[in-house]
Amino acid sequence: MTQQHLWLVFDLGGVLFDFHGVHGLADITGRSYDTIHASLKHSPACRLFESGRIGGKEFAVLLRDELALDMPPGELLERWVGWLGGLKPGAAELLAEVRARYRTACLSNTNELHWAGLMDIHGLGGLFERTFASHEIGHWKPDPEIFAHVADALGAARIVYFDDNAHIVDGARAFGWDTHHVQGPLEIRAALGTLGLV
Repeated sequence: MTQQHLWLVFDLGGVLFDFHGVHGLADITGRSYDTIHASLKHSPACRLFESGRIGGKEFAVLLRDELALDMPPGELLERWVGWLGGLKPGAAELLAEVRARYRTACLSNTNELHWAGLMDIHGLGGLFERTFASHEIGHWKPDPEIFAHVADALGAARIVYFDDNAHIVDGARAFGWDTHHVQGPLEIRAALGTLGLV
């Protein structure tokens, strides 16, 4: 298989970028990180917002109600936007290295507000050959439709995919992708080494 037909596809939050929302919500609610993380995986508010079906204001109202928060929706939305962090240490170097040898893309469950920050502040468009965002596609990982959309757009014979959420890794694997459960650039590099790609 030629490199032309191999794509490396990366999740963003937890893999290449920091997102502090789970910790932030845990602090606000007094619940554990694992409890909040599990809630967000199945959150109707997150699914609707990150599949582009509602805007930020409606999302904040729904999430506040889901978590039984005593906080104005506007404040919650402001905090949510502010919890987007920057690139993890070593991520920029890793991306530059692999992009010199392979075709690269990102696929993220995200929303219009975080996406704007990623593009405008962090120059996301310059880090990958292709970028895919759930709110623009209209589906949410691990919906098979989102993997089908990306596979069709890339026209790839093989996709190697990296994500930090086990249920999404399972969904991508069920769709037929070569998937790897990783958290951060060091684990990505180790997986690439196992695959003989670095």
